[in-house]
Amino acid sequence: QASSSKHDQERSQEDVSDYITFIDTPGHAAFREMRESGAAATDLALLIVSVTGGVQPQTEESVKILMEKHVPFIVVFNKIDRDGNVEPHMEKLRQIGVEFEEDGGDTMWVGISALHGTNVTELLEMIQLQTSMLELATPEPARAEILVIDSHNKHKTNVAGIVRTGTV
Repeated sequence: QASSSKHDQERSQEDVSDYITFIDTPGHAAFREMRESGAAATDLALLIVSVTGGVQPQTEESVKILMEKHVPFIVVFNKIDRDGNVEPHMEKLRQIGVEFEEDGGDTMWVGISALHGTNVTELLEMIQLQTSMLELATPEPARAEILVIDSHNKHKTNVAGIVRTGTV
């Protein structure tokens, strides 16, 4: 059993670079503080814009937060199965300062259908490419640093956190 445990540990060390952790912050306008916490916790953000709903005030707020905190992001236009025309939404994002790669900026974008899985592989490849270009990696060895994103303490303690560097 010790060798099996050691094998699992070696495998998890090898596979760790393939993991992507998503923190879903609410899109509702009342949750600005949660979006700010999410921006502080991330290396790369996905800005999800529904092509049926368009750029909402909270979308604009999220862009502002990401830009203020210098968080790189990829714009993901969802529901392209309903309406494949993303250009009006891109134009609205341009008006609030988003600079897409095709315009000489550094913001990637992709249209997806979460319902049908359309372009999800392309999105994952963009995430991998962006993290590679940003050289997001933890030096070895590294002191473990964990960012607590949620905690509760009522007769027992539950903590949700993200390991920023190192291993636990």
